[in-house]
Amino acid sequence: MPALTFIRAECRKITIRLHDYILAQSVFTHLPQRLIQEFFENVGKIMHRESEFYFTYWLAKSEERIGIKDFAYPWALFTSLAADNGFQIEEVSESYTHPRGQRMGRIKAGYA
Repeated sequence: MPALTFIRAECRKITIRLHDYILAQSVFTHLPQRLIQEFFENVGKIMHRESEFYFTYWLAKSEERIGIKDFAYPWALFTSLAADNGFQIEEVSESYTHPRGQRMGRIKAGYA
């Protein structure tokens, strides 16, 4: 029996809404790097000049898989992805206490 079932659907025009704030709490901690990269490449499509995107992550010296479902990354990964996609980035963990000790970052549009 297949694990996934694909259903044929008709394509419709999708209206994209822009958001002031976007939060990915305990999302990147469960994603491999390639999906985080894809996210950074596309999140700007739903952001305007003053939008802020907050995300939590596990901090590590290098990319690390923890068990079967958790990932940890160096801060340099996020700064590189932000620069590659035209965002400003800031580490804001001091303003946010995560109950399990995750760190928090914030990106904004790269406008001055």
